[in-house]
Amino acid sequence: SDVWEKNLNLNETAWGYTTEQNLMSYKRLIGLFVNCLIRNGNFLLNFGPDRHGNLPPSHIARLREMGAWLKKVGDSVYGTRSGPWHPKDDQYGFTMKDMKVFIHLLPGYEGISFITEPLPCNVLSCEDLYTGKPLTFKQTQEGKVEITGIDRDAHPANTIIVLILDREPPKPEYIYVPRSVIENKG
Repeated sequence: SDVWEKNLNLNETAWGYTTEQNLMSYKRLIGLFVNCLIRNGNFLLNFGPDRHGNLPPSHIARLREMGAWLKKVGDSVYGTRSGPWHPKDDQYGFTMKDMKVFIHLLPGYEGISFITEPLPCNVLSCEDLYTGKPLTFKQTQEGKVEITGIDRDAHPANTIIVLILDREPPKPEYIYVPRSVIENKG
């Protein structure tokens, strides 16, 4: 099977509730989640209530932050698979469904332009999924898509570009999952 799972605790001090708190940052939470997503991984996030069944307010706030982000970019998450190309560690990765390809630019990628590998489909439109703003793009004769004017400040934890295609893209044969991703280092 090409599906795997990463298990993490929102409080990086211990699994389950403890009064000692080391809350995972929003940027780290999104980064770990996206690294699973672009490699067909499942993401299990644990957060433990205290003995009265209450979650710490900081945990609730962090989960609401992630929920607000997912509300805006859920199309690039729900019902997707990784591909059509392989991710580049700490730089970018891809998800896809139907006639859409989502490019996830991680904080390690510093550019405001991006060029894809060749795509055997025609790109009909291109936009920033978080802001909804259209992006300038050009598809070369080889099928590469050159995207410019990307706003990396709107959501630097994961800038997502959506390409709308004229047909479904091919699926990759496999996605390599480096040990650092499985061991919670990336």
